[in-house]
Amino acid sequence: MKCSNCGAALTSPTGISLTVCPFCHTDNSAKRQIAACKGEIDLRNEFLRRGQALYKDKRVLGAVISDYFAEDQRLLKGLRLAVQEDIASKIVEVLPYNVSEQKIRISAIISYFAGDYGMSESHVAGFVRVLAYGAGFGEEVLDWLADMANGEKPPPESWQIGNVQSFGGYNWRVLDIQNGQALLLSELILEKRPYHKEQVNITWENCTMRNYLNNKFYNKLPT
Repeated sequence: MKCSNCGAALTSPTGISLTVCPFCHTDNSAKRQIAACKGEIDLRNEFLRRGQALYKDKRVLGAVISDYFAEDQRLLKGLRLAVQEDIASKIVEVLPYNVSEQKIRISAIISYFAGDYGMSESHVAGFVRVLAYGAGFGEEVLDWLADMANGEKPPPESWQIGNVQSFGGYNWRVLDIQNGQALLLSELILEKRPYHKEQVNITWENCTMRNYLNNKFYNKLPT
């Protein structure tokens, strides 16, 4: 790691990473936090100027994020991946719903994304919160995402184990709730589909069933 101000190596002889530069006395951790906050404000202003089209254009949004979050490479990497995998466009589609529904849908987005890439949900929640802030979500959702990023994830309001909940136009039995995630089982068979369009040896990652569930099925869920 190098100082963002003078370029000096920030590693002690014992291998302990430093944040305050011993040469120019710059607090690099604080500097990155300030830069990230500024990046969020700039992203919000860009969203206000361009509208939802910004989050649906991977090329433009990717360039904007690269400009605004260059100081924090870990955050930048997560944001770039979120843009590439259409997480940004999915986030903006949640805006019209009420706060409770927004939390449920964003929670599902985070769970899918974290599961697909082997990330912790708290890490994913960190950069999803940045995208949600840029898109203009309310303070309640932003605070909820911040808590999730810090390892706290309250369950959806009013959901209880054993209850039948209406979500996305279907009725679901709540089997369990852990760390804010609800395990649901449909009361009815929704539809029958093959694992893959062809009888070939193929992994879950590349099969048509996964593609359908993460795209067409997810996107057609009404309330």
